[in-house]
Order: sequence, then C-alpha cells, then structure tokens
Amino acid sequence: MKIIVNGRNIELTDAIKAFVTEKFKRLETHFDFILEVHVFVGVEKNPRIQLNHHAEATVHVHGAVFRLEAASTDLYASIDLLVDK
Repeated sequence: MKIIVNGRNIELTDAIKAFVTEKFKRLETHFDFILEVHVFVGVEKNPRIQLNHHAEATVHVHGAVFRLEAASTDLYASIDLLVDK
C-alpha cells in the first residue's frame, strides 16, 4: 500500500507524516486490497469555523475509489476519525 501525505495551509512536520503513516499502515493488516491512499491534512484559518482541523483521504482499491473527510478541533483527532471511517 502506497501512502501519500500532503498539507493545506499547514507545515507538514515529520511527526504528522509519521502519525498518518502509522495509522494507515494498520489498515493494511485488515484490508489487503487497498492499493493507494492520498491523505490531505489542513487547517482553516477562519475564526468562525470551530472544527478548523480537517483531514481528507482518497482510497484507491481494485475497481473503486473512496473519499473520506473528518474534522475536529485537533489535527490528530481528525486523523483518528478519518482512519475510523
């Protein structure tokens, strides 16, 4: 499984990349049909948006593409919610 991590309006640190990679590698043990995962993490800078940390994923499997989104007040919590979906 190939995992690609990109950031929007955020500086991607090695810790964030490692956290995303670790969480999505766990899926490989349960689902061997996942080919590729594109993960986008970001922060909305608008103060009116309360759930300003969001994570999005595009999961490629044989014959289908899944798109997932999650948002919360913490980036790591958003990533956890995304993996749970």
